[in-house]
Amino acid sequence: MAQAISTGAAQDATGAAIDSAYIAREVQTELGIGRDVIQALSETQNLAVRGIALWEKTSARSDSLQTVCRARLAEALIDGE
Repeated sequence: MAQAISTGAAQDATGAAIDSAYIAREVQTELGIGRDVIQALSETQNLAVRGIALWEKTSARSDSLQTVCRARLAEALIDGE
């Protein structure tokens, strides 16, 4: 859109007339897209922070569980189970 306006184009790629109503409509669309992107990034950041916090709370227990499971597996393999 910026290129079309800067070159003084009268129509867009689809043949629609570029007038003040067109520009207002396209600007509103672009602003909506920008708001959606910002919201998605914020949600992603929030989920990442929550995921890291959860990992920090559970990683020690998970490591201990993995150690126990590996020991049991090794014991079972040695015993031929």
